[in-house]
Amino acid sequence: MTIPKINFTVVDNGLGQQNPGTGNLLVVAGVGSGGTVPVNQPINSAVAGAFIAAGGYGPGPQLAELILNESGNSVLFIPALVTSVGTNTSVSSKSGNTSTSVVTLTGNPLDTYYGLATVLIGGTIGTGPIQLGLSVDGGRSTYATVNLGTASSCAVSPSGVNQTGLTLNFGAGSLNVGDQFYWLSSEPQASNASVTSAIQALYSLPFGEQPIVIYDAGCHATGSDVTAYDTQMTALFNKRRFMRMYTAAQDATWGGTSTMTENTWIATIEASHANDSSFRVGVSAGHYNVTSPVDQAQYRRPLSWLAAVRNAGNAIQVDLGRVEDGALAPLTLPNQATWPPAISNPVTGGSSGTGDGFLYHNEGAVPSLDAARFMTALQYVGLPGFYITDPQLMATPGSDFNELTHGLVIDAACLIWYMYATQKLRSGVRVNKATGFIYETDRQQIQLGGTQALRNVLTPGNVVTDVYVTLSASDPILSTSTLSATVSVIPLGLIEVINTTIQFVNPALQAV
Repeated sequence: MTIPKINFTVVDNGLGQQNPGTGNLLVVAGVGSGGTVPVNQPINSAVAGAFIAAGGYGPGPQLAELILNESGNSVLFIPALVTSVGTNTSVSSKSGNTSTSVVTLTGNPLDTYYGLATVLIGGTIGTGPIQLGLSVDGGRSTYATVNLGTASSCAVSPSGVNQTGLTLNFGAGSLNVGDQFYWLSSEPQASNASVTSAIQALYSLPFGEQPIVIYDAGCHATGSDVTAYDTQMTALFNKRRFMRMYTAAQDATWGGTSTMTENTWIATIEASHANDSSFRVGVSAGHYNVTSPVDQAQYRRPLSWLAAVRNAGNAIQVDLGRVEDGALAPLTLPNQATWPPAISNPVTGGSSGTGDGFLYHNEGAVPSLDAARFMTALQYVGLPGFYITDPQLMATPGSDFNELTHGLVIDAACLIWYMYATQKLRSGVRVNKATGFIYETDRQQIQLGGTQALRNVLTPGNVVTDVYVTLSASDPILSTSTLSATVSVIPLGLIEVINTTIQFVNPALQAV
């Protein structure tokens, strides 16, 4: 006997492209320090603080809290297993420091930190009074103010629980007012195997919970990661979980202290992702300052985090780069030189008197990565802030699914048709006595019913231009018990270029 089922074949290239929502439920898969929920166990919440409680501190809970705070929508968070602990550089002293105490750092960081400790009140270690201002975002904000007293160490944390996993240690000697010490901490990582294990937790999700996009909270994805994620997204599709995924390419590793220029960074990530091929997985390029709703620090986060915030609040047919929606938030542009004390130019690696030593890729000024199929950000002349250039997926050139909006719309059509068509399984239909094919009246009834089900959802809000179902009239249903259906979707057009002619006009001459 045959198990009743609905089979799908998604046809690509129907649009003939040339080679070069509101209340959306998003999924966050990422690492944290550990909380009340074990790894690979989803938690769906719309309560602020729930993800910190569930997953501890780190990129995963931070992204989930960010999406919830900015959109007001519930988020599905899946803690992923940490496979590589975070690491720290040694603590460096600012040029010109006069302190005699040697400062060191211990512990495994829970996130990426650009640490900066500033002596606010000086003194001798072990005797007090000494006060420190601590920053984890290179001095863009004050993370904590610590009264060291007679202690010789302190947690890099506001109070109570150590929220960073780090401890500053002070050797014998003095700390003098105004002296600064800085370091770089790199976040813990999940392997693509542990992220895919987290994704597989969606298999058991109640069907009523239908997410649209998974966001990987890590930020060091390679081409092999994209391949692994694509396999999992295809598996989800085969289990009728219609969704897409975003991950992020690495940040520029110079971080103000090494020599990776913008051009080197571009070449590095292009080479890493040159062979990517997926119309279900996208990769963002570029990192920016994003204010955390958890501790107000301005962490350096991948563009995909800002896309997730926009994605959560926009209808599925709305392009994430739509300019009328305003600049990406909560992206904060730098307004002063902060960390490290020696500022370097991100393009040339040489000295510069402006900026804060970090790279903020502007695809409009340095066009390169959009053509390589990355989701990037740009700035428009006359408008403040950054905007998404194009929410691309890593589809091959010419694919209908090179953009997230097309992917989400076709996923919505798949879901609606699946729910309608499933109701028709094991239903009897009449056949033409002469041909044995489905009786025309019954064919029309199913065809029109499916079309109406799709239009009821997709056309009122201008999700699509039109959608309709065509049911085969020549299937030998008596022998195969199989009907062939085609769901045709006409998407919205997208304005990407406006060709303009501007001129003076003399009304008197026009009247002649």
